Amino acid sequence: ATGGLGQVYARTTNPPVATGDGIAMAYRAGAAIKDMEFIQFHPTVFAAGQGRDSFLISEAVRGEGAVLRNARGQRFLDTYHPMAELGPRDVVARAILDQMCRHKSPHVCLDITHRDRKYLQNRFPTIFSLAARHGYDLSRDWLPVVPAAHYSMGGICTGPKGQTSLTGLYACGEVACSGIHGANRLASNSLLEGLVFAARAVEEIKKDGKARIGKVKVKDEQSRNPISLWQERKVRKQLREAMFRDAGIIRDQGGLIKLGSLLNSYRPLLQGVPGNRGGWELQNIIITAGLIQTGALERTESRGAHFRTDFPHPDPAWARHLCYAKDRKEGILHASHAV
Repeated sequence: ATGGLGQVYARTTNPPVATGDGIAMAYRAGAAIKDMEFIQFHPTVFAAGQGRDSFLISEAVRGEGAVLRNARGQRFLDTYHPMAELGPRDVVARAILDQMCRHKSPHVCLDITHRDRKYLQNRFPTIFSLAARHGYDLSRDWLPVVPAAHYSMGGICTGPKGQTSLTGLYACGEVACSGIHGANRLASNSLLEGLVFAARAVEEIKKDGKARIGKVKVKDEQSRNPISLWQERKVRKQLREAMFRDAGIIRDQGGLIKLGSLLNSYRPLLQGVPGNRGGWELQNIIITAGLIQTGALERTESRGAHFRTDFPHPDPAWARHLCYAKDRKEGILHASHAV
Protein backbone atom coordinates (compact mmCIF):
# COMPACT_ATOMS: atom_id res chain seq x y z
CA ALA A 1 0.00 0.00 0.00
CA THR A 2 2.72 2.40 -1.08
CA GLY A 3 0.56 4.94 -2.92
CA GLY A 4 0.91 6.67 -6.26
CA LEU A 5 3.53 7.98 -8.66
CA GLY A 6 2.70 11.67 -9.19
CA GLN A 7 6.27 12.83 -8.51
CA VAL A 8 7.26 11.30 -11.85
CA TYR A 9 5.77 14.52 -13.30
CA ALA A 10 6.89 18.13 -12.90
CA ARG A 11 3.40 19.19 -11.79
CA THR A 12 1.40 16.98 -9.45
CA THR A 13 -1.20 17.03 -6.70
CA ASN A 14 0.64 14.16 -5.00
CA PRO A 15 2.84 14.47 -1.88
CA PRO A 16 6.66 14.34 -2.19
CA VAL A 17 6.75 10.66 -1.20
CA ALA A 18 4.66 9.53 -4.22
CA THR A 19 7.66 8.43 -6.30
CA GLY A 20 6.29 5.16 -7.68
CA ASP A 21 8.26 3.12 -5.12
CA GLY A 22 5.83 0.19 -4.83
CA ILE A 23 5.46 -0.21 -8.59
CA ALA A 24 9.23 -0.12 -9.13
CA MET A 25 9.88 -2.58 -6.28
CA ALA A 26 7.28 -5.02 -7.60
CA TYR A 27 8.63 -4.69 -11.15
CA ARG A 28 12.20 -5.36 -10.02
CA ALA A 29 10.93 -8.48 -8.27
CA GLY A 30 9.22 -9.71 -11.46
CA ALA A 31 5.57 -8.86 -10.76
CA ALA A 32 3.25 -8.05 -13.66
CA ILE A 33 2.47 -4.33 -14.13
CA LYS A 34 -0.63 -3.17 -16.04
CA ASP A 35 -2.16 -0.09 -17.76
CA MET A 36 0.66 2.32 -16.89
CA GLU A 37 -0.10 4.65 -19.82
CA PHE A 38 -3.34 5.81 -18.17
CA ILE A 39 -2.51 8.80 -15.96
CA GLN A 40 -5.25 11.18 -14.88
CA PHE A 41 -4.44 14.89 -14.73
CA HIS A 42 -6.56 17.14 -12.54
CA PRO A 43 -7.46 20.24 -14.57
CA THR A 44 -7.44 22.87 -11.83
CA VAL A 45 -4.49 23.05 -9.47
CA PHE A 46 -3.45 26.43 -8.06
CA ALA A 47 -0.46 27.73 -10.02
CA ALA A 48 1.84 28.62 -7.16
CA GLY A 49 4.99 30.60 -7.75
CA GLN A 50 8.49 29.10 -7.67
CA GLY A 51 9.13 27.29 -4.40
CA ARG A 52 5.58 27.80 -3.10
CA ASP A 53 3.08 25.12 -2.15
CA SER A 54 0.25 24.38 -4.55
CA PHE A 55 -3.20 22.95 -3.82
CA LEU A 56 -6.03 21.26 -5.68
CA ILE A 57 -9.20 23.19 -6.53
CA SER A 58 -12.11 20.76 -6.58
CA GLU A 59 -14.58 20.31 -9.46
CA ALA A 60 -17.17 21.41 -6.91
CA VAL A 61 -16.04 25.01 -7.48
CA ARG A 62 -16.88 24.69 -11.18
CA GLY A 63 -20.08 22.93 -10.15
CA GLU A 64 -21.03 26.12 -8.31
CA GLY A 65 -20.62 28.13 -11.49
CA ALA A 66 -16.93 28.98 -11.70
CA VAL A 67 -15.69 29.48 -15.27
CA LEU A 68 -12.23 29.18 -16.80
CA ARG A 69 -10.71 32.15 -18.63
CA ASN A 70 -7.63 32.34 -20.84
CA ALA A 71 -4.87 34.96 -20.82
CA ARG A 72 -7.20 37.37 -22.65
CA GLY A 73 -9.92 36.94 -20.05
CA GLN A 74 -12.12 34.97 -22.45
CA ARG A 75 -14.17 31.97 -21.42
CA PHE A 76 -13.15 29.09 -23.71
CA LEU A 77 -14.34 25.67 -22.55
CA ASP A 78 -17.72 25.88 -24.26
CA THR A 79 -15.84 25.57 -27.57
CA TYR A 80 -14.23 22.26 -26.47
CA HIS A 81 -17.13 20.36 -24.90
CA PRO A 82 -20.93 20.79 -24.68
CA MET A 83 -20.75 20.63 -20.88
CA ALA A 84 -18.06 23.34 -20.84
CA GLU A 85 -16.42 23.54 -17.37
CA LEU A 86 -18.31 20.42 -16.27
CA GLY A 87 -16.80 18.25 -19.01
CA PRO A 88 -14.63 15.20 -18.24
CA ARG A 89 -11.31 15.84 -16.54
CA ASP A 90 -9.20 14.76 -19.51
CA VAL A 91 -11.09 17.07 -21.90
CA VAL A 92 -10.87 20.05 -19.54
CA ALA A 93 -7.15 19.44 -18.89
CA ARG A 94 -6.36 19.27 -22.62
CA ALA A 95 -8.38 22.43 -23.28
CA ILE A 96 -6.48 24.32 -20.59
CA LEU A 97 -3.13 23.14 -21.95
CA ASP A 98 -4.17 24.14 -25.47
CA GLN A 99 -5.06 27.66 -24.33
CA MET A 100 -1.80 27.98 -22.40
CA CYS A 101 0.14 27.02 -25.55
CA ARG A 102 -1.90 29.26 -27.86
CA HIS A 103 -1.40 32.35 -25.71
CA LYS A 104 2.05 31.42 -24.35
CA SER A 105 0.65 31.71 -20.87
CA PRO A 106 1.90 29.83 -17.75
CA HIS A 107 -1.70 29.27 -16.59
CA VAL A 108 -5.38 30.02 -17.12
CA CYS A 109 -7.71 31.53 -14.51
CA LEU A 110 -10.65 30.21 -12.53
CA ASP A 111 -13.34 32.86 -11.98
CA ILE A 112 -16.07 32.51 -9.35
CA THR A 113 -16.31 36.21 -8.49
CA HIS A 114 -20.06 36.19 -9.17
CA ARG A 115 -20.45 34.57 -5.70
CA ASP A 116 -20.17 36.73 -2.58
CA ARG A 117 -17.44 36.36 0.03
CA LYS A 118 -19.61 34.91 2.82
CA TYR A 119 -21.07 32.23 0.54
CA LEU A 120 -17.63 31.13 -0.68
CA GLN A 121 -16.18 31.04 2.83
CA ASN A 122 -19.00 28.76 3.95
CA ARG A 123 -19.11 26.60 0.84
CA PHE A 124 -15.35 26.19 0.28
CA PRO A 125 -13.65 26.99 3.60
CA THR A 126 -10.38 25.16 2.89
CA ILE A 127 -9.95 26.43 -0.67
CA PHE A 128 -10.92 29.95 0.40
CA SER A 129 -8.38 29.86 3.23
CA LEU A 130 -5.56 28.46 1.07
CA ALA A 131 -6.22 31.05 -1.64
CA ALA A 132 -6.16 33.82 0.97
CA ARG A 133 -2.82 32.53 2.25
CA HIS A 134 -1.45 33.16 -1.26
CA GLY A 135 -3.02 36.63 -1.43
CA TYR A 136 -6.19 35.82 -3.41
CA ASP A 137 -9.79 36.58 -2.45
CA LEU A 138 -12.09 34.11 -4.24
CA SER A 139 -14.92 36.64 -4.26
CA ARG A 140 -12.81 39.27 -6.06
CA ASP A 141 -9.85 37.60 -7.74
CA TRP A 142 -9.37 35.08 -10.52
CA LEU A 143 -7.24 32.15 -9.39
CA PRO A 144 -4.35 31.07 -11.66
CA VAL A 145 -4.67 27.33 -12.34
CA VAL A 146 -2.85 24.60 -14.31
CA PRO A 147 -3.43 20.87 -14.84
CA ALA A 148 -1.30 18.47 -12.77
CA ALA A 149 -0.74 14.71 -12.54
CA HIS A 150 -3.28 13.38 -10.08
CA TYR A 151 -3.98 9.63 -10.19
CA SER A 152 -2.62 6.51 -11.86
CA MET A 153 -5.18 4.02 -13.16
CA GLY A 154 -2.37 1.52 -13.78
CA GLY A 155 -0.06 -0.22 -11.35
CA ILE A 156 0.73 -3.68 -10.02
CA CYS A 157 -1.67 -6.13 -11.64
CA THR A 158 -3.92 -7.61 -8.93
CA GLY A 159 -6.78 -10.05 -8.68
CA PRO A 160 -10.07 -9.56 -6.77
CA LYS A 161 -8.34 -10.26 -3.44
CA GLY A 162 -5.27 -8.09 -3.94
CA GLN A 163 -3.07 -10.99 -5.05
CA THR A 164 -0.31 -10.25 -7.56
CA SER A 165 1.51 -12.52 -10.01
CA LEU A 166 4.18 -13.15 -7.34
CA THR A 167 3.49 -15.71 -4.63
CA GLY A 168 3.12 -13.98 -1.27
CA LEU A 169 2.90 -10.41 -2.61
CA TYR A 170 -0.36 -8.46 -2.25
CA ALA A 171 -1.13 -4.89 -3.28
CA CYS A 172 -3.96 -2.43 -2.68
CA GLY A 173 -4.66 1.27 -3.09
CA GLU A 174 -3.29 3.42 -5.90
CA VAL A 175 -0.22 1.20 -6.33
CA ALA A 176 -2.52 -1.60 -7.54
CA CYS A 177 -4.29 -2.02 -10.87
CA SER A 178 -7.41 -3.99 -10.00
CA GLY A 179 -9.22 -2.99 -13.20
CA ILE A 180 -12.06 -1.03 -11.60
CA HIS A 181 -11.06 2.32 -13.09
CA GLY A 182 -10.77 1.45 -16.76
CA ALA A 183 -9.02 4.11 -18.82
CA ASN A 184 -10.30 7.14 -16.93
CA ARG A 185 -11.04 7.02 -13.22
CA LEU A 186 -14.18 8.48 -11.67
CA ALA A 187 -13.29 10.38 -8.51
CA SER A 188 -14.94 8.22 -5.86
CA ASN A 189 -13.78 4.91 -7.34
CA SER A 190 -10.57 5.20 -5.35
CA LEU A 191 -12.57 4.41 -2.21
CA LEU A 192 -12.93 0.89 -3.58
CA GLU A 193 -9.14 0.58 -3.93
CA GLY A 194 -8.50 1.84 -0.41
CA LEU A 195 -11.33 0.14 1.48
CA VAL A 196 -12.83 -2.84 -0.35
CA PHE A 197 -9.66 -4.29 -1.87
CA ALA A 198 -7.61 -3.56 1.25
CA ALA A 199 -10.09 -5.51 3.38
CA ARG A 200 -10.14 -8.37 0.88
CA ALA A 201 -6.34 -8.53 0.83
CA VAL A 202 -6.19 -8.67 4.63
CA GLU A 203 -8.69 -11.52 4.74
CA GLU A 204 -6.83 -13.43 2.03
CA ILE A 205 -3.50 -13.00 3.82
CA LYS A 206 -5.06 -14.22 7.08
CA LYS A 207 -6.43 -17.28 5.34
CA ASP A 208 -3.74 -18.15 2.84
CA GLY A 209 -0.80 -15.83 3.32
CA LYS A 210 1.49 -18.05 5.39
CA ALA A 211 0.93 -20.98 3.08
CA ARG A 212 1.85 -18.93 -0.01
CA ILE A 213 5.08 -17.41 1.30
CA GLY A 214 8.00 -19.65 0.40
CA LYS A 215 11.57 -19.69 1.61
CA VAL A 216 13.25 -16.32 1.12
CA LYS A 217 16.30 -16.39 -1.13
CA VAL A 218 18.94 -13.91 -0.04
CA LYS A 219 20.80 -12.40 -2.97
CA ASP A 220 24.53 -11.87 -2.99
CA GLU A 221 25.59 -8.38 -1.98
CA GLN A 222 25.31 -6.09 -5.00
CA SER A 223 27.72 -3.31 -5.82
CA ARG A 224 26.92 0.10 -4.42
CA ASN A 225 25.99 2.92 -6.79
CA PRO A 226 26.33 6.19 -4.88
CA ILE A 227 24.50 9.06 -6.58
CA SER A 228 25.46 12.57 -5.55
CA LEU A 229 22.76 14.94 -4.30
CA TRP A 230 23.55 17.30 -7.17
CA GLN A 231 23.20 14.54 -9.75
CA GLU A 232 19.99 13.23 -8.21
CA ARG A 233 18.34 16.66 -8.23
CA LYS A 234 19.50 17.42 -11.77
CA VAL A 235 18.26 14.13 -13.24
CA ARG A 236 14.99 14.19 -11.30
CA LYS A 237 14.18 17.72 -12.50
CA GLN A 238 15.12 16.90 -16.10
CA LEU A 239 13.07 13.71 -16.18
CA ARG A 240 9.99 15.15 -14.48
CA GLU A 241 9.87 18.03 -16.96
CA ALA A 242 10.34 15.65 -19.90
CA MET A 243 7.57 13.38 -18.61
CA PHE A 244 5.11 16.26 -18.32
CA ARG A 245 6.00 17.46 -21.82
CA ASP A 246 6.21 14.13 -23.70
CA ALA A 247 4.15 11.62 -21.68
CA GLY A 248 1.71 13.96 -20.01
CA ILE A 249 -1.70 15.30 -21.01
CA ILE A 250 -0.92 15.20 -24.75
CA ARG A 251 1.41 12.67 -26.41
CA ASP A 252 2.72 11.71 -29.84
CA GLN A 253 5.21 9.26 -31.31
CA GLY A 254 8.03 11.76 -31.75
CA GLY A 255 7.87 13.00 -28.18
CA LEU A 256 7.61 9.49 -26.74
CA ILE A 257 10.61 8.26 -28.75
CA LYS A 258 12.62 11.27 -27.61
CA LEU A 259 11.61 10.51 -24.03
CA GLY A 260 12.68 6.88 -24.51
CA SER A 261 16.15 8.04 -25.56
CA LEU A 262 16.42 10.17 -22.43
CA LEU A 263 15.36 7.24 -20.24
CA ASN A 264 17.94 4.98 -21.89
CA SER A 265 20.65 7.53 -21.06
CA TYR A 266 19.81 6.98 -17.39
CA ARG A 267 20.60 3.24 -17.54
CA PRO A 268 23.88 3.59 -15.59
CA LEU A 269 21.91 5.06 -12.67
CA LEU A 270 19.93 1.80 -12.42
CA GLN A 271 23.01 -0.33 -11.84
CA GLY A 272 23.86 -1.39 -8.32
CA VAL A 273 22.34 -0.39 -5.00
CA PRO A 274 21.85 3.32 -4.15
CA GLY A 275 23.38 4.47 -0.92
CA ASN A 276 20.52 6.63 0.30
CA ARG A 277 16.80 7.33 0.05
CA GLY A 278 17.22 9.94 -2.67
CA GLY A 279 19.08 7.47 -4.86
CA TRP A 280 16.38 4.82 -4.39
CA GLU A 281 13.62 7.28 -5.20
CA LEU A 282 15.45 8.38 -8.34
CA GLN A 283 15.78 4.76 -9.51
CA ASN A 284 12.09 4.21 -8.80
CA ILE A 285 11.05 7.32 -10.72
CA ILE A 286 13.16 6.25 -13.72
CA ILE A 287 11.68 2.73 -13.74
CA THR A 288 8.10 4.00 -13.33
CA ALA A 289 8.59 6.63 -16.04
CA GLY A 290 9.92 3.91 -18.35
CA LEU A 291 6.81 1.81 -17.86
CA ILE A 292 4.54 4.79 -18.60
CA GLN A 293 6.53 5.69 -21.72
CA THR A 294 6.55 2.10 -23.00
CA GLY A 295 2.77 1.72 -22.67
CA ALA A 296 2.04 5.16 -24.13
CA LEU A 297 4.21 4.47 -27.18
CA GLU A 298 2.77 1.01 -27.78
CA ARG A 299 -0.89 2.06 -27.47
CA THR A 300 -1.48 3.69 -30.86
CA GLU A 301 -4.89 5.19 -30.12
CA SER A 302 -6.53 7.65 -27.74
CA ARG A 303 -8.59 6.20 -24.90
CA GLY A 304 -9.62 7.81 -21.61
CA ALA A 305 -6.72 9.63 -20.00
CA HIS A 306 -4.28 8.46 -22.70
CA PHE A 307 -4.41 10.96 -25.58
CA ARG A 308 -2.19 10.94 -28.67
CA THR A 309 -2.42 13.69 -31.27
CA ASP A 310 -1.18 11.27 -33.97
CA PHE A 311 -3.91 8.74 -33.06
CA PRO A 312 -6.71 10.97 -31.72
CA HIS A 313 -9.54 8.40 -31.68
CA PRO A 314 -10.20 5.08 -29.89
CA ASP A 315 -9.37 1.95 -31.87
CA PRO A 316 -11.50 -1.17 -31.15
CA ALA A 317 -8.38 -3.29 -31.67
CA TRP A 318 -6.91 -1.65 -28.55
CA ALA A 319 -9.88 -2.39 -26.28
CA ARG A 320 -7.55 -4.46 -24.09
CA HIS A 321 -4.99 -4.14 -21.35
CA LEU A 322 -1.23 -3.85 -21.67
CA CYS A 323 0.53 -5.93 -19.04
CA TYR A 324 4.31 -5.98 -18.55
CA ALA A 325 6.80 -8.05 -16.59
CA LYS A 326 10.51 -7.49 -16.24
CA ASP A 327 12.64 -8.96 -18.99
CA ARG A 328 15.68 -10.14 -17.05
CA LYS A 329 17.76 -10.66 -20.19
CA GLU A 330 17.26 -7.27 -21.79
CA GLY A 331 17.19 -5.01 -18.76
CA ILE A 332 14.76 -3.19 -16.55
CA LEU A 333 13.41 -0.60 -19.01
CA HIS A 334 12.57 -3.13 -21.73
CA ALA A 335 9.15 -4.36 -20.63
CA SER A 336 7.54 -7.26 -22.42
CA HIS A 337 4.49 -9.52 -22.53
CA ALA A 338 1.76 -7.21 -23.84
CA VAL A 339 -1.62 -8.95 -23.44
